[in-house]
Amino acid sequence: MLERIGMNPESFASGCLVWVPVAVMVISLVNWMIMSDIDVGSGLIGITVSLLIGFFAINPPDPLLPPLFFIAAVAMLVLAPVTRIAVNRSALSALEVEAIGRAYELLAAKPDNFGAKLRLARSLYNKGIRAHALAIADEALADVPERMFPEEHRMLNQWKESEAGHDAQVRIRCFECGIPNYPGTVFCTKCGAPYLLDFAQGRWVKSSTVRRVIAGWLAAMLALVGIPTAAVSLPPVVSIVVILVLVAAGLFMLTSGFRETSEAKH
Repeated sequence: MLERIGMNPESFASGCLVWVPVAVMVISLVNWMIMSDIDVGSGLIGITVSLLIGFFAINPPDPLLPPLFFIAAVAMLVLAPVTRIAVNRSALSALEVEAIGRAYELLAAKPDNFGAKLRLARSLYNKGIRAHALAIADEALADVPERMFPEEHRMLNQWKESEAGHDAQVRIRCFECGIPNYPGTVFCTKCGAPYLLDFAQGRWVKSSTVRRVIAGWLAAMLALVGIPTAAVSLPPVVSIVVILVLVAAGLFMLTSGFRETSEAKH
């Protein structure tokens, strides 16, 4: 060990530094599993891959491989905060969906509830369902004097300015009966379902971004690190088998991660 450090101290130092992003990634994966942002299986695979990257960075099976492990470590260092931002955005989106649900509960009990309509409009606008949000807010504020609710009227005017030139008649199809509803309607005009809540829930798929990022990262690590390591450190026949397994595992991670998102959206 001491001889190896003396011969290549830079490589040893970089190998030790690799454990910083490895630790960050492992802690992040554990946290995401606890919060159910990713499934336990993907989290355990990610932890295993992270620890293997750290181990092989210090004990590379071939002198040509340390740069690959360094790239993998940098990718982990970048991935953790990026994924955390995605998790936070998903959490904010979830709060908007909950606010839409609470507004619908109030409107089901009292359809002309002014405050509930404005709450619904704000949440819909934040979710990007802007034509319907604008129409609901416009209808709610139509008979309300501006001097009594100046902030709400100012908000509505800002929405109108930002949405100028966009299609104001975007229809949303009801998930229950399939009837398209024009902006301004809160409940489906045919079956009375809370179609905007269903649409908002359909557009927000919990942790889909996180799963895609983790699946892509794992597949990239298998391709970038796993395949070269197997190719240079294992006997030819064994390396071919291991490489095929790694390719299959990478494809499985990608297809499972993206398939979950696709199925959830439908």
